[in-house]
Amino acid sequence: MVIFNYYKLKIKIMKIYKLKHKPTELFYGPNSGSGNLTPKGKIYDKPPKIENNIFNVRVIIQFLNAKRELSDKNKSLINHFKLSKTLRPWGKYEWDVDKRFNVPMEDWEIVKF
Repeated sequence: MVIFNYYKLKIKIMKIYKLKHKPTELFYGPNSGSGNLTPKGKIYDKPPKIENNIFNVRVIIQFLNAKRELSDKNKSLINHFKLSKTLRPWGKYEWDVDKRFNVPMEDWEIVKF
């Protein structure tokens, strides 16, 4: 038989932090294949240090279907970074963007959940 002493039991409530790009309302998530700004983002257990590791953001938009609407994420990225369409010779992609942008530190906010 196991007896618990509730006074000695310590429960830690984990604090969750995310790094938010204020102009686009998207979160930073380190990713090499699909861009760094996502609706979900990476979860940090401590407040991330902005001054050391975030200067450069990769934006990737490859939109295959011209009849469908762009997602809210893509619209936000296009408007903020002032991206333009790329016309391909075969006409398959309207949006074919893979660029890196330097983002000023004032554009970042640490959000606690």
